[in-house]
Amino acid sequence: MAAAPAPAPEPGSASAAVPTPAEQAAQAHAQALDHLTLDHLRALFTQTPVVLAGNLAGMLVVVAIYAGGGAALGGWLTAAALLWLLRLAHYLRYRRRPDVDPARLDRWRRSWVALVLAQGGMWGLAVWLFWDLGPPYQRLALLLIVYAYCLVSVQLLSSQRRVFVVFVSLVLLPAIARLATDASQPWHAQLAVIVALLFGITLLMGRSSATALGQAIALKAQADEMARQLRREKAEADAARRAAEAANHTKTQFFAAASHDLRQPLHTI
Repeated sequence: MAAAPAPAPEPGSASAAVPTPAEQAAQAHAQALDHLTLDHLRALFTQTPVVLAGNLAGMLVVVAIYAGGGAALGGWLTAAALLWLLRLAHYLRYRRRPDVDPARLDRWRRSWVALVLAQGGMWGLAVWLFWDLGPPYQRLALLLIVYAYCLVSVQLLSSQRRVFVVFVSLVLLPAIARLATDASQPWHAQLAVIVALLFGITLLMGRSSATALGQAIALKAQADEMARQLRREKAEADAARRAAEAANHTKTQFFAAASHDLRQPLHTI
C-alpha cells in the first residue's frame, strides 16, 4: 500500500517560516564579516615578505653583535634560519595559490600562527642566551631589537587576541626573567620593571588596535549591507518603471486602435 503523502507544513511552522528583514540583515552581516575575515587572513600572508625581511635584518644584527658567541650563537642562528625558511616556503605556497578555498586557507592560518609563535620564542630565547655575552650597549641593542618585533606584532597580530598575547609573552617574559635574575648588574631590577611596563603597554596597544579594527570591520559590513540594499531597491525601482512603461505602451496602443475603429464608421457616413 502506498504511503500517505506528508502533510503540508502549517503556515506558522518553522519549516514554512520566512526570514524576517532583521534576520536577513543579520545573515548578510555575518556573511560580510566572514568575507572580511578571509580578506584579513589574506592580508596576513601578503605582509609576510616585510616581516621576513625584518627578521633577517634582526638575525644579521645579532650575528654582527655577538660574532664570538660560539655554540650558543650557532645553535640559535640555525634554529632561527630554519624557521625563517619555513615561513618563506609557507608564503611561496600561498603565492602560488592566492585564491585557495576558505577551509584550506584556515588550515594555512594555523600553521602560520605556529611558525609566528615559534619565531617569537626564538627572540625571547636570544635575550636569555646572549645577555651575558657583551657589554651594556650590546645588551641594550638586543632589547631594542626584541621590542621592535613586539611593536610590529601590534599591527600584524592584534586582531587575533590570544595569538598576540602569547607572542608578546614569548618575546618579553624571558627577557624580564633574565633581567630580574641578573644580580651582576646593580640596575637589573629597574630595567626589568621598565621592560615589564613595556610589556603591559604593548598589550594595551594591541587591545586598542583590535578594537579599532573591529569597528572598521563593522562599519565596512554596514556599508556593504547598505550598498546591497540600495542595489535591491534600484532593481525594484527599475522593474516598476519597466512595468509602468509597458502599461503605458499598452494603453497607448489601445486608444490608438479604438480611435481608428471609431473613425472608420464616420468616414463611411
